Amino acid sequence: MIITNKFVFIHMPKTGGSFVTAVLKKLQGNLEKRSLGHQLQFQDLWLPVNYRADREEKTAHSGIRGIPPEHGGKKIISCIRNPYDHYVSMYEFPYWKKDFPVDINEILKLFPDYPDLSFKDFLNFINNICIKPERRMIQSKLDIGHLTFKFIKMYFNNSAEIFQKIGRNNPDHAGRKLDMPDIIFLHAENLNLELYQSLLGFGYREEDIAFILDEKKIYPGNSKRKAEQKWGSYYTEELLEYVKRRERYLFGLFPEYGDALK
Repeated sequence: MIITNKFVFIHMPKTGGSFVTAVLKKLQGNLEKRSLGHQLQFQDLWLPVNYRADREEKTAHSGIRGIPPEHGGKKIISCIRNPYDHYVSMYEFPYWKKDFPVDINEILKLFPDYPDLSFKDFLNFINNICIKPERRMIQSKLDIGHLTFKFIKMYFNNSAEIFQKIGRNNPDHAGRKLDMPDIIFLHAENLNLELYQSLLGFGYREEDIAFILDEKKIYPGNSKRKAEQKWGSYYTEELLEYVKRRERYLFGLFPEYGDALK
């Protein structure tokens, strides 16, 4: 999470947030060189990981509930990514092979070759197996996917109430804003331009942020995915339908990604 005097940036994993973080830090450094940094508030805020009580670990991926009260009135920026592509990015970034909240023996019973999983098995694993029992119950009952669950937990103060509303409206909730906070979502596929335009809107000078348009994409160091590996090559018709159904709430909020199949 990045806090500035103009806005708060929430970093949803695997959506281009590392790029935004790097750009904002570079911008701050440039302003400091011109002796303007003192005029701007800038904080790279890491908060405790609340789902691992056994670790004194902090994360840069805190959600809206992690925003300090004194900054609660500021506009929020975050990133969104095509759900189909998002799953592929997760699959090729191997954090899920070593950090999971369930007993490894339970996993090995279902996937004897773990961590060597096909993409199909990974979708099953990440949506139905590698999650805490209480979360598994919510996702199974509502038939929602990993990305929808994470989205609601990250961007809603009242996530429990939102899950109840989805349950009452299911399956007709897709596309409803519900109690969605006012968040500026930058599309990962057009990140340079949309970040540039958003900062212009916040009053940054064009000459200070023009460099963003030419910044190169940041690739995670542990990802095995090559630039030429397009997300469509990972999917069968069956898997496309599976993600479309489980993430229908996200496709309703961001219908432009539903058009990606056309």
